[in-house]
Amino acid sequence: MTKVEYEKKYERTKTTKNKMGKTIREKTTSARYARTLNDTLARCRKRHNKDEVNQLKELMKEQMDTFRPASAFVKYNVLTVIPQYKEQIIYLNEDKSSWVKVQLLPRHLHMDVHDFLDLYALRPEVKEHINMMGRQIECRRWSLYFSKSYYFSKTKHEKLSDFPKLLRPYFEYVKEHVNPNFNQQMMNIYDANGSIGMHADNVEPLVPYSEIVSLSFSMDDKRTFKLRPINTSVKTEVGVEKSVTGLSVNIQLLPNTMIVMGGTCQLTHKHGVPAVKYEGEHGRRINFTARCYRKTINEVMQEIRQQEAEQEAEERRRLGIPLWAGYAD
Repeated sequence: MTKVEYEKKYERTKTTKNKMGKTIREKTTSARYARTLNDTLARCRKRHNKDEVNQLKELMKEQMDTFRPASAFVKYNVLTVIPQYKEQIIYLNEDKSSWVKVQLLPRHLHMDVHDFLDLYALRPEVKEHINMMGRQIECRRWSLYFSKSYYFSKTKHEKLSDFPKLLRPYFEYVKEHVNPNFNQQMMNIYDANGSIGMHADNVEPLVPYSEIVSLSFSMDDKRTFKLRPINTSVKTEVGVEKSVTGLSVNIQLLPNTMIVMGGTCQLTHKHGVPAVKYEGEHGRRINFTARCYRKTINEVMQEIRQQEAEQEAEERRRLGIPLWAGYAD
């Protein structure tokens, strides 16, 4: 039984009333298809239709295997993922070109309270301002950039020279287990009222289809990392229609969570961390992000000169010529 045949067979009309008291009749369509599978399966069991029960089981298994890892559940058509020590991969579209990986960091990399407070104390005195809809708006977080400057919201954010020693083990871990070509780091610091709106990272300066890794450190698990598909406009004879394709995902940000966005994730989905109500000093969070930036012409030329100098030094050692020979005093 195909999906269309299944919907036609079990299509029902539901009568409800809106806030104004007007009666509304709506049909159970594909948007509610996933939610009605369990109810329909129960009805089929009562009728003892074994063939239909087996068909529904196959449909449910196919749906679960497509998008759902073991430690996740679906609610209101949104997949909620709870990080585990074992890596989980979630494909965000049907062709599996957009994906996200979720897992907890190993126990030896769990950040303790003292290191967390030391990193939290590095926050600047003033929060940055970004250009949004022609206005300068204060960010709801503090940001520090290392190794390379970062371009966000048509603004260049200058890099800092000193990379915190407390973050080096985490940077080495992601280079070893995710991508050895990571060359830019960023640290975001959130207070109890901190948040970041839904957005997609600028991929122009990045290596094409390279991963973006995000580590989250906190003392609670109330925050949620949200992924939502980007609206796509389709021109028709009637006009322009907006269609949404892809999976919506909520990732519970447990302490020491690692999220890796890869493939075409930045082109198909937006991500963000909404604000959560806290009392007192609770709710502080630190985010560490690593990216793969393209090398500039100056960096490439510098690497070539360095390689040539190393080759020349190696040749001099092989021939027994002193390294200083041939140079003026």
